[in-house]
Amino acid sequence: MKIGIDATPLTTPFPCGTKAYAQNLLDNLAKIDSINEYIIFATKNVLIPKQKNFRFVKIPSFLPFLKRQIFIPILVKKEKIDIFHNLEPFGSIFLCHNKIITTVHDINLNKTYPFFSKYFINRIYCEITRKIVLQKSHKIITVSKSIADELNAFIKTNIKVVYNSYNKETFRCFKEKVKKTGVLCMGDFAIRKNIVRTIEAYSILPEKFKKNNPLQIITSTVESRNKFIKIVNKFKIEKYSKIYIEINNAGLANLYNRSLVFVYPSLYEGFGIPILEAMACGCPVITSNYGAMREIAGGAAILVSPTSLISIKKAILKISSSKKLRKNIILKGIIRSNQFNWESSAKSMFLIYNNLYRNVNN
Repeated sequence: MKIGIDATPLTTPFPCGTKAYAQNLLDNLAKIDSINEYIIFATKNVLIPKQKNFRFVKIPSFLPFLKRQIFIPILVKKEKIDIFHNLEPFGSIFLCHNKIITTVHDINLNKTYPFFSKYFINRIYCEITRKIVLQKSHKIITVSKSIADELNAFIKTNIKVVYNSYNKETFRCFKEKVKKTGVLCMGDFAIRKNIVRTIEAYSILPEKFKKNNPLQIITSTVESRNKFIKIVNKFKIEKYSKIYIEINNAGLANLYNRSLVFVYPSLYEGFGIPILEAMACGCPVITSNYGAMREIAGGAAILVSPTSLISIKKAILKISSSKKLRKNIILKGIIRSNQFNWESSAKSMFLIYNNLYRNVNN
């Protein structure tokens, strides 16, 4: 079986869920399959498993805007691909193939690329490509039941949930005991990450708490960092705040292990990998009380209304004031995070490849 994969998400210049999904899926497919051939397509050189049955094919660089659209169909035909997998639903609308699988990470573009913003062109491109790609797909994969439910409302194609996971080698509890201080949060250019409201909720915490527990913000771009600098200055908490940019996984795991709490009240997620990362590192999680955040937390986090400053503030104080509650949430989080595994996800995907190849409905 020859499996073609559009691995364009791997070219994303900063860490994100779709990039983590792409990298971990490929790495774990390599662990379980050394027989079938995997052809990895991308517009730039990307990291793929160093294994004989994995081969990288670069999409030509001319026709900048349309290169993925035009050349994917040509290359797929040239390589005689049996199964083709879009790792996101924004692939080539011109690809005609009788066995296409598409992974959908989230479905609400209003939360990702609002029409009235500088991302207008991205929004139009995503709207057009997603609609056509999903129509041409013979199997759709979602990374959570929440997204599957959203899709079921308007699409009839067979949908299968294959959960994401996290890097278990990096994200784990330190063996030695460390002092846990600080409120850790994470955000980028997307409004849906709700980082501004998180900062504001922190700003209304008692001064004594802020002195002992600085706000630690992780972001992925210079643009985001500069925006958050202005916001912490606006709320006059710059002396209690620290902003990290382009932090690697080891540094992130260190912050999870040393933080009092991880606050992740996102307005919308397709999965929420950071929830599991924090749990695995023994860091109590505060997250949103609906959607994929609630689903992935699975009763092992404190849930809040993400639009309520008071709800977020009370949750931070609650988790910090009760050692019994903290211990309980930490234990539940470790157990919950252990229920997710990239190798299991890869095995599920491999079964989907095989069944579609043999025309078996599953």
